[in-house]
Amino acid sequence: MPLRRPRDTDFTVTLVDVYPNGVAIPITEGILRARYRHGYEKMDFVQPGEPDKYCIRVYPTSNVFKAGHRIRVRISSSNFPHFSRNLNTGEDVATGTRMQIAHQTILHSSQYPSHIVLPIVPHRKGFKDIGSPRRHDPAQCAGQADTKDTKPSFLIT
Repeated sequence: MPLRRPRDTDFTVTLVDVYPNGVAIPITEGILRARYRHGYEKMDFVQPGEPDKYCIRVYPTSNVFKAGHRIRVRISSSNFPHFSRNLNTGEDVATGTRMQIAHQTILHSSQYPSHIVLPIVPHRKGFKDIGSPRRHDPAQCAGQADTKDTKPSFLIT
């Protein structure tokens, strides 16, 4: 029996450097499984048709976007096989067999503002590597300065 509404889905983000000739080079990416949007301690399946807030972090990187290049942010629901599959049913990703289509809408209005934070680091002589990235916990996003607006920004139907 097919499901009527998705219980889970993924949001993937890829930061892309687009050259003047149209060549597009992915710089970094990230993923957030909707069931973990409030933290990894417990699964919180989506309520279809109800907007919710998602904080999707990408892996730390550094890139010089040269003059004439464009910055592209690609948002998708899948990046398989790079990230594990999500059948959108809430079943275990390794053993689940049923599939469900999830329609995702990015809300971007005054009522539901969305934003992208792209820090700019000025060039400095002697700049040193700051070390390995930490594991991202979506529950920590609520306290971040870049996510102070707590209104939802995604809708899954």
